[in-house]
Amino acid sequence: MNYYALILLGQLNFYLEMLIPVLMLLRRRERRSYFFLRLLPVAAVGAGLAFMPAIAIGPFGLNYLIVSAIVFLAAWFLFNISPLNALFYTIAAFAVQHGLWDILFVIFEAIGTLTQAAALAIYFSLYLVAYILFFLFFPVSDLKQGGVKGRGLQFAVSGFILAFVYIIASFVPWISEWNILYRLYALVCCVFALGLQCGLFEHTKLKERTRRLEQDKFMLEELLIREQKKYAITKDTIDLINVKCHDLKHQITALRTMGEEEREKSLKEVEKAVMIYGNIAKTGNETLDIVLTEKSFLCESYGIRFTYMIEGETLSFMAPADISSLFGNALDNAIESVMKEADAEKRVIKLNASSKRGYFAVHVENYCTEKVRFKDGRPVTNKPDKNNHGFGVKSMYFIAEKYGGTITMRQVDCLVCLDILLPVRQEEGLAPA
Repeated sequence: MNYYALILLGQLNFYLEMLIPVLMLLRRRERRSYFFLRLLPVAAVGAGLAFMPAIAIGPFGLNYLIVSAIVFLAAWFLFNISPLNALFYTIAAFAVQHGLWDILFVIFEAIGTLTQAAALAIYFSLYLVAYILFFLFFPVSDLKQGGVKGRGLQFAVSGFILAFVYIIASFVPWISEWNILYRLYALVCCVFALGLQCGLFEHTKLKERTRRLEQDKFMLEELLIREQKKYAITKDTIDLINVKCHDLKHQITALRTMGEEEREKSLKEVEKAVMIYGNIAKTGNETLDIVLTEKSFLCESYGIRFTYMIEGETLSFMAPADISSLFGNALDNAIESVMKEADAEKRVIKLNASSKRGYFAVHVENYCTEKVRFKDGRPVTNKPDKNNHGFGVKSMYFIAEKYGGTITMRQVDCLVCLDILLPVRQEEGLAPA
C-alpha cells in the first residue's frame, strides 16, 4: 500500500517534521533579532513546498535533500548559531524525522489495510506524543552548550550513518519485500545517531569524570581539615604573641627605673620586639585576623609589601575553617606568584574586601610578569605533577559555591586579579550545611 499517498502533502509534511525538532533543539539558543518576523518567510517557504514536484536523479530522490537544505538555512536564519552548528541540529532533526517515520511505517504494516482517515489519525497521534516526549525528556540542555563543540567525531559518525540510511532508502521502494527490515534497521541507526550527537553513549567518560570529581572532593575535604588544624595552631601562636607583647609593656615601665645607659639600650631592644604587635590584624573577625597576621609575618620575612583593607565583621556568616581556607589559599597563591619576581619593588600584594548591596566582595591582586594560562576560567598549574597540585584553587571554588558565591580569576597586563563575590546571609553566625 502506498502509505505516502495517505498522509503526505507534497514535501510540506517532511519540512514540518524536520523544522519542529530543530525548533525544539534550538529553543534555548540565542535568537536572532526580529525572530517572530523571521518566522514568516520560513512558514511561507514551507507552504510553497507542498507544490514542489518530485525531482529524481537515478534512484535518489532529490526532494528530501532540498527540503533538508531549506531547514538548515531556516535554523541558521532564525538563531544566532554558526553554519556548522546549524548543520549539527539539522542532522539531529533528520534522525528524529526518519526515526518517527520508520515507527509509523511499522505500525501501518502491522495494521494492514487503512483508510486515509485512520492513517491521518495514527500519524498525528504518533507525532504529537513523540514531540511532547521529545520536548520533555530529550537532553537539549546538553546540546545547547555548543552543539558540535566537543563532539566532532560523534557528529561525523552520525552524519555518515544517516547519509547511508538515506542512500539505502532510495532503493527500498523498488524492493518492497525488504522494506520492513530496512525500516527496523533505519530506526536503530537513527536512534544511535541521535544518541551519539546528544552524548547518551558517553558513559565511560561520565564515569571517569565522576571518579575525578569524587577524588577532588575527598582532597578538598582533606585540605579543609588541614586548614582547620593549621588555624588552631596559628591561633595559639597569636595568643602567645599577644601575651608576650602585654608582658613587654610592663617590662618597659620597669626599665625606665634603670640607669640611663643600661635603660636606653634595653628600651631599644624591647621596643623593637614590641613592633611585632603592629603586624597583628584587627579586622573585627578573629579567624581572619589570625590568617592576615600569619601572612603579614610571612610577607615581611620574604620582603613582600602586603596591604589590606577589610570589613571583617561581615564574615560572621561563614564558618571559621572556611574563612581560613578561602583567604589562606588566596594569599598563598599570591605570595607564591610574587616570590618569582626578581625585582623586590614588584613584590606587592593588595587585598580589599567589603560588603556591598547584600554581597561580600573580595579583591586580591598581585604583580606577575609571567604569563598565566587559564582553562575554564581557572589558572593552570605550571608544576610537573598536575594531579597533586592546584587543590588550593579548587578549595576556593568549592567554598565559594558552598555559600552560593562566585570566583573570577584573570590577568590584566602584569597584574593577576582574584575576585570573590559571596551573598551575605541575614542570619549571622550560621553557615550553610
